[in-house]
Amino acid sequence: MPDEPLATGAFRFVNLRRLDADAVLAESDVHQAQFIEAMAMYSGDREATAAETLDAYLKRAELERDEFVIELYDVIEGDRVEPRFEYWVQGAGDGMIFDHGTDESPGWIGSTQHVFECHGADDDESTALVVALQAGARRSGL
Repeated sequence: MPDEPLATGAFRFVNLRRLDADAVLAESDVHQAQFIEAMAMYSGDREATAAETLDAYLKRAELERDEFVIELYDVIEGDRVEPRFEYWVQGAGDGMIFDHGTDESPGWIGSTQHVFECHGADDDESTALVVALQAGARRSGL
């Protein structure tokens, strides 16, 4: 991370939390909703609860509960103090971006091996956000 302040629009991925199964299920309702959305493509169907999503994922991946871990980052824009986004990521960098404090994902932006892409809107604004997030991820060492 550079010493000088970031320009507006520049992102940095900070405050990494590694959550095991118990920690995910102890998260707030909003974080559990984010988890459900972030894991939907890996668990199969979109489950109703975080516990059901976790169980479905473990079954599909043939993992034991104590083998599960997922990472959660805050994504800070420019010189702001509060996060603009939250980034749930697992394994080799497969994840999803959410507006901070909500279960909404702008443009359904996700990542595969920390390479960001739009899964919803492919408009200029979403594309510019993907490019900015990618630059921030690289700068943050992801």
